[in-house]
Amino acid sequence: MPYRILIIACRLLVCCLTGVMTCAQALADDLASQQLRDQQQTLRQLEQQQRLERWQREPAAQGNQHSQSAQTTDSHCWAVSGLRLAGHRHVSGTALEATVVPLMQPCMGIVDINRVLKAITQRYVQAGYPTSRPYLRQHPEDDAPLDIVISEGFVESIELGADLPLSLRGAFPGVLGQPLYLPDLEQGLDQLNRLRAYDLSADLLPGELQGGTRVRVQPHKVASRWHLDGRLDNRGSELTGRHRLNLGVGLDSPLGLNDDLRLWLASTVFDAPGTSTGITVYYSIPYGPWTFAFNASQLRYNAPIPHGQQTSSGRSRFQGVSAERVLWRNQQGMLSASARVDRKQMVNRTGGVVVDLQSPTLTSVEAGLQWLWLENGLWNGYVGVAHGLEGLSKDNPAMRSNGLRSDFVKYRATLLHLRQGAAPQPWRWQSELGLQYSPDPLPAVEQLLATDDSAVRGFRLHTYAGATGAAWRNTLSRPLSPAWAAPLKVRPYVGLDLGWTQLASDSPVLRLAGAAAGIEVSLPDSRLRLDYQRALYTSDRPRTLLEPGFWVLEWHLNI
Repeated sequence: MPYRILIIACRLLVCCLTGVMTCAQALADDLASQQLRDQQQTLRQLEQQQRLERWQREPAAQGNQHSQSAQTTDSHCWAVSGLRLAGHRHVSGTALEATVVPLMQPCMGIVDINRVLKAITQRYVQAGYPTSRPYLRQHPEDDAPLDIVISEGFVESIELGADLPLSLRGAFPGVLGQPLYLPDLEQGLDQLNRLRAYDLSADLLPGELQGGTRVRVQPHKVASRWHLDGRLDNRGSELTGRHRLNLGVGLDSPLGLNDDLRLWLASTVFDAPGTSTGITVYYSIPYGPWTFAFNASQLRYNAPIPHGQQTSSGRSRFQGVSAERVLWRNQQGMLSASARVDRKQMVNRTGGVVVDLQSPTLTSVEAGLQWLWLENGLWNGYVGVAHGLEGLSKDNPAMRSNGLRSDFVKYRATLLHLRQGAAPQPWRWQSELGLQYSPDPLPAVEQLLATDDSAVRGFRLHTYAGATGAAWRNTLSRPLSPAWAAPLKVRPYVGLDLGWTQLASDSPVLRLAGAAAGIEVSLPDSRLRLDYQRALYTSDRPRTLLEPGFWVLEWHLNI
């Protein structure tokens, strides 16, 4: 087959009239898989948005602690015999000596000693311990080492500056009694600030005990714990209905554990030819560097078969649990590891008869690494591997006869880059790359979808997906909002996307390109996007047979 035309209507018509499914058709997109992929993409965007928002906040306060220096005011200097350090547990002696030894002089005066103490303090600040203080154990003497003791201090208490349903124990576990480590403080604030109702910062205050520090978490904004989200767009299927309405309700910290609960309801609207409905629940709870999440969804569709009397129908169910742990972070970046287990069940029917090849039950486990980095813009990447669990899955003879296995292996990677120009009207370039490789043919729900509003734009009649592929999106925008229009923001943009897919290792590679131009108008709680998308190229058809351009409308409302 030199090329695949993945039109859902044509496929359903063939299934109805002949009852024969070829392998290429079986691997094509089906409505149950399409619903489930849309739901998973929404959750990925939510998790990515929460990560990126961490870097839009100011770093935690570092207090006003100063190093104690020698109090002598005369100009005498001492011929010290060397340097002796004590009290350092969290910064190695080798690192401190590399910092201090170059500053040592044969005769150390007050200025020289202060310079050494300041260098030690700065080294601790760079290591993430801003409240550590070096001081002289005793007055300097000739022919004796310069004796410096480092008080790394400890967190005496963590206080919340208001009566809020938040758990400081869950945000800052194991911090009390330990030296104040700034990444741990920032991590705890991230876990609290991920809740939409709150905007919090931390002040470092002197404690009542020697070397103690009080951490006071202070709210700058406290809004309602309940929030409502709405989204209306015209990116649905032609058979179930182009216009879709998605309503979501969320509750911040319902158990007082800094947890997050969200519920979404989705449906086609405006006199659609068919129906598509769904419900999704998402719950996450953090604990220190860990974040645990659970999400489940149930989606249904019913659609007429073109030029026929029968209908197609189906449903999909999804349950997933995940855990993510921050491995390392500083003021410039963060590295985390994640693992998740997903169970997906799809059922597609034509004329009331189940299409076995498009109705698998799959269980998979995925593990990967996620990183954020701030240098020449923002970089956000992910690499991971997913493996199907045969013992917890349910395939059927139709799948096995077409080479589809429930114990598949696939490798996935994504990269997001954001770069912005200087004020007052900064341009913004957003580049997104998605990659996937699998040596096995994959069911539709596990394939990389290269034609979507979140992948290569300009395609909605034809679906291009494969076990292996790539999608590269590029969007350039620039704000045009005058000062008098505040808080209204207007941002026109243009986009160019490239992609390629391969259904299986012995299938031809299909290449495609698309473009978009539009405008985004936003207020603090609302955003409207309107753009025109056009397919530019596909390797399996001449330009004259490309699908026509179309308008995409998307409206978000957050209350």
